[in-house]
Amino acid sequence: MEEMFRLLLAGRRAEIPALVQRYLDDFAAHRIPVKQFMKTETLQDSLATYKEKVSEGKRNPSAPYELAMQSERPYQPGDQVSYYVTGQGLKVKVNEAAKLATQWDPTAPDENVEYYQAKLRELWERFRPLIEPEGLLPIQEEAEESTPAQLTLGDE
Repeated sequence: MEEMFRLLLAGRRAEIPALVQRYLDDFAAHRIPVKQFMKTETLQDSLATYKEKVSEGKRNPSAPYELAMQSERPYQPGDQVSYYVTGQGLKVKVNEAAKLATQWDPTAPDENVEYYQAKLRELWERFRPLIEPEGLLPIQEEAEESTPAQLTLGDE
């Protein structure tokens, strides 16, 4: 997203589709380091409170909490958990398919390529109206200086 906006602000919007395609290809070839696609979340509740809320149906299972409970480290509220999604296909349950980012092995990458490609396509579709020519256009400076229109309030 950062690179898309940088190109957009630099007036190089025509390069953005190629950037998106490059990332799609890089995901397919496992050329993207985990730091670029991992997600980091902060635990708000204690693990005991989380388990209680899930068992009472007050909240859904969550990847960072599930990973924290499996870890040997004693996680507490305020701690951050960085993770990525493994498996194949788009219909994975993230809380079941997540791994700690520290478990990612660049020599044997196991990230869910289809999942991350779909996220990238979703991002592209969301910002496409700003990127394509009929979207956000640069401001054109007029050659002659114009005066702002007078505004009137009420029945003056």
